[in-house]
Amino acid sequence: MKHKLITFLFILFAVFGCKSQVGEDSDSGGGQKIYLFDNPILGFDLYALNYGHREIDGTDTVYYIIPNEVARVRDLDIAKNSSGTNVDILSPEKLTAFEELTYFTGLETFRATSNEFTSLNFSQCRNMKGIYINNNWLDTLNVDSLSLLEEIEFSASSRAPGFVSSINLTNNINLVVFELESHDLTSLDVSKNVNLREIDVSENTGAPITIDSVIYDQLTVRNGVTREQPNVELPDGAVVIQDINFGKALDSLGYAGGPISTGHYFLFPDSVKDVTSLDVSEKGIAKASELSYFIGLERLNISANEVDTLALGGNTNLLSLEADHSGSGLGNLVSITLPNSIDSISIYRYAGETLDLSGKSNLVHLIAEQSTITSIDLSDCGSLEVLRIRQYNAGQWDAGLGLTSIDLSNNFKLKDIYLFRNQLPNSASITWWSSSDDTGTLESVDLSSNPFGEEATFEVPAHIFAAESRSSNIVLEGGSPDNSNLIISEYACSSTKESGTDFRNTYIEIYNPSSTETAMLSNYSLEYSSNGGDWGSAHTFTTTSLGPGEVLVIGRDGVNLDRITVNETWGDLTANGDDGIRLLKNNTVTDVIGTNYASDPPVGTDPGDGWEVAGTADATRDLVLWRKISITDPNTDWDNSRGTNSSDSEWIVSNIKEDYGNAGSPTDDSVPSE
Repeated sequence: MKHKLITFLFILFAVFGCKSQVGEDSDSGGGQKIYLFDNPILGFDLYALNYGHREIDGTDTVYYIIPNEVARVRDLDIAKNSSGTNVDILSPEKLTAFEELTYFTGLETFRATSNEFTSLNFSQCRNMKGIYINNNWLDTLNVDSLSLLEEIEFSASSRAPGFVSSINLTNNINLVVFELESHDLTSLDVSKNVNLREIDVSENTGAPITIDSVIYDQLTVRNGVTREQPNVELPDGAVVIQDINFGKALDSLGYAGGPISTGHYFLFPDSVKDVTSLDVSEKGIAKASELSYFIGLERLNISANEVDTLALGGNTNLLSLEADHSGSGLGNLVSITLPNSIDSISIYRYAGETLDLSGKSNLVHLIAEQSTITSIDLSDCGSLEVLRIRQYNAGQWDAGLGLTSIDLSNNFKLKDIYLFRNQLPNSASITWWSSSDDTGTLESVDLSSNPFGEEATFEVPAHIFAAESRSSNIVLEGGSPDNSNLIISEYACSSTKESGTDFRNTYIEIYNPSSTETAMLSNYSLEYSSNGGDWGSAHTFTTTSLGPGEVLVIGRDGVNLDRITVNETWGDLTANGDDGIRLLKNNTVTDVIGTNYASDPPVGTDPGDGWEVAGTADATRDLVLWRKISITDPNTDWDNSRGTNSSDSEWIVSNIKEDYGNAGSPTDDSVPSE
């Protein structure tokens, strides 16, 4: 019924030939009224969208807009297609004119799909970012003044009397999407549109239309266009860069020119010989033989590419190479030739079987994790400090790939040795440097998961065993392996000072439940997590060993020594009942209190006051926990360890606060004290 009334009003306007006029609006602070006598359909639509007004005099309805109101409109959607956002409230009649568009000076997006506009003046809409006018009748589209414009979508109507034959986009440097389908374009200049990513000019008269090669190469959508072939030929003295992606990368850095008619780029050897640092990572490069002209190069990052060979022997100043593979699977790199100057190599997921390091006396860092290296000679690498080689994945390891032996006799400056997941079968497969050459710098040795199958135990000399961090399968040469499994046997965390004193009685007791094994405490450490934060504040034991059936008490600063027997002080310990504690053997978590977060980094959430144990709320705060004498194995599952009642819990909870009588003794029938 509404649309029938509007149609009747439109007929009245047509019969009486009303014309536009300007008036004053008493309700808008004196702003102008722009009457739409000649365009009642537009007037109705703007009124329906609350962007216009109307005056009713009997059977006559007149629409108008107020410029200082519509200037604030940011998004205008008068699309008449069936899926249009506002189609249910707009007139069903098509719009043919919009002279008042010039008043919408703040407009950023304009949607007018499926109307019959023959012209639109956007000259005053300087904030415009998106124009969406598919299925209209324009034969000219002027967007010269729209420097912020990002998207144009205008597919011509098949019923249009004329089509766009040319368009100027030189001022639209922010343009990202340009769609002008089914028009009469025969040429298109997009050389200035450096942000352009999508072009669709299909079904134009000149399609495919030739466009600038640089812009073409950056497009993700290229419908109806073809790449311009440059007329530039190879200058005298220039060298063609065989890999186009490598050429593009060098061109973007200012080290290359082109492209020439073949699409390739070129460089002048003299212009790149003094370049000292080059980062061409993630450029899709398959070949980089022209690196030989960068004779002054000191640092090269060519990671995340498709290169299979790097011939860098002539780059005699090169110090650092990064050629890591990103993404899944192995990289393509299988062969590397390096100069003797090299001091740092990072080749993550290297696909070669070996690496020639002869003469590399300056090499300090060699990182080849997740690689396929099966043999390597480090005899010339006397400066080596970091050595990290591991097999790519368990499948290749299962198949027997990996180092089967390694000679480190000349590598006495090593600090970090990581040979996880190789095929080293026994102690004899590793040749260590002599104690007389030892520099005391070794900090970490990891020989775990060697070989595939049953992990070997490696006996190492004392100067190697002295490393601060060792994998659990490393034992002292001539000694017995440490097969102990210590447990946390008693726990007390006081949230307040002892009544009437300054003492804070917080301690941890560890116990060796074995009847035969002596624990070497250099293999163990304690850590705690404060309020659900990262693990840290590690305690390294000063006691050498813990014999069968023995216990060790570690207390915080300020423990009342008259009440608690403390063997070692943990200076960084400030736990007060809501902080996790964990025991580690050779850096592997074996036992925990307070949470399941054995992972690193953490951890979990702060429980508030404390954790429930054996059905006792906040048992880890102020009460004492004793491990049942029947428990002889550590447990990293805190929920399983603490249980839900006195029967299924591994712990006995004290009945009273500050029950310290059993500290320093294995748990027995004397607990709880009362």
